[in-house]
This record gives sequence, structure tokens and C-alpha cells, in this order.
Amino acid sequence: MNTTTQLIVEKFNEWKNSVRIHLSEDGKFYKVGDKEYPRVSRIIDIIDKPFLREGGTWDMQLALKYVEENHSSFPVDELLAEAKRQGYLERSKAMEHGNLVHDLLRQLSIDPDTAVPEEYEATVAVWEKWLSDSGIYILATEQSLYYDDESMRFAGTADLIGVDKDERLVVVDYKTSRSAISKHANYALQLSAYAMALDRIADSWGIPAKEDDIRAIVIRLPKDESEIEIREVHNIAQHQLALRNAYELRQWQSSRNKWVPNRRQNGNRG
Repeated sequence: MNTTTQLIVEKFNEWKNSVRIHLSEDGKFYKVGDKEYPRVSRIIDIIDKPFLREGGTWDMQLALKYVEENHSSFPVDELLAEAKRQGYLERSKAMEHGNLVHDLLRQLSIDPDTAVPEEYEATVAVWEKWLSDSGIYILATEQSLYYDDESMRFAGTADLIGVDKDERLVVVDYKTSRSAISKHANYALQLSAYAMALDRIADSWGIPAKEDDIRAIVIRLPKDESEIEIREVHNIAQHQLALRNAYELRQWQSSRNKWVPNRRQNGNRG
């Protein structure tokens, strides 16, 4: 480990040990001290995702597939009712799988000798190969970050934060969805938010770290031995501007001051 990387490790650990960031019990926001911070995911959810939303394209595809495969097995009313549930069931299954993968990779970063269940061996193998090839030194996994300035604040949890071979800070998010990363533009906003927060933290280290110097990478990990999908966010500053716009739109959406308050209809207009 060279001198600059060692300094980054020391400074990051000092910061990590000096702050407590935790998720609220209802999962709607983070808290740093007594201050509440909106979740990054809730900010970017303002962007419509017709493919994934309940009743959206994905739900319709699953429902049609279920009908095609089971139309001769159930009465029509039961068939339709069960078809409507397929999107929910698949989302729950995908979420459980994703959570297990995240937990397993975090544990492996702590203890490389952790036993890997057979059904996750292929996923872990492609991840470990990519990580080794990337030359990234891990600073933290499942690390919460927060950002606060005069016009915006948020918090979120990055899957991995590290330093690459060129001494650049890297934030990595891994996904386990079956659909391609390119279908999810919100990933770029999510990673750009983490980069913004990481840049704010690094400002006080006395080590040059501009937003353009922080890399943001999203990786889709397959369940089998198929090829890993990797995308690096391009022009992070542009995405961060879009994030600010999404934040303002979310603030507007939640505001209760959109309309002039109703006046009493008492006949007195004077």
C-alpha cells in the first residue's frame, strides 16, 4: 500500500469512527445526531419507473406468462387472482435474494473464509474475480454516507467504498436484478449521490479529491456463471445536477402549500 492510499485509509477510518448514521425504525429516513436526512432512494423514486412499479410492464409480463402456463388448471377467477400476485411474489423473491447476496459479500469482506452456500458460489466467484482484477482496496462495505448543504440533504448506504490503483476513491453498488443495468437510469443518480457525499467527506482530508476524481460503478451480479455486467457512471457532475432537480421536485411534491387556503364561504366578500 502506497503512502497516499495509507493516508486515505487513515482519514476515512477517522471519519467513520467520528460519526453515527442510522436508519429510522420505519426506514423512511436516516438520522445523524438529531437531524433527519431523506433516503437517496426516496428522492430518486420521483422518477417514474413503469417497468418496475406495481402494475407496470414487469407485472403484466409475469401475469401473462402465468396465464399462458396455467390457463387449463384453474377456474378463470382463481387464475386471474393468482396472476395478479406474480409481480409481488417475484419482487419479494428478488429482494430476499439481493439481501442475502449483500449480507454474504459483506461477511466475506470481513472473513474471507466464510462458508458460501452452493447456490451462491457462482455469484461470489464472479464478484471476487472482478474485485481482484480491479485492484480496488476496500475501505468499507455497507457504509452509510450523508450530504448536507444549504439547498439539499440526503443519506444512503453504499455497498462498497474503496481506493483504486490510481489512488482514486471508488464507490461501488452491486445489483442482483435480472434486467440489464441500462434499463435503470436511477442507478446513475444513486451512485452520483454517494460520490457527492464522499467528496464532501474527503474535502477535509487535505488530499485532492474532486467529484470528477471519484469513480462510481454499478455491477449486476448473475445468479449463474453468465457474464458479469459492469457500468461506470459518466459525467457525474451532470447526474448530480439531475439529482438536485429530483430533490426539488420531491420537496415540491410533499409540500402542502401548493394552493391558496380556502376562505370561508360566508357571503361576505368585502
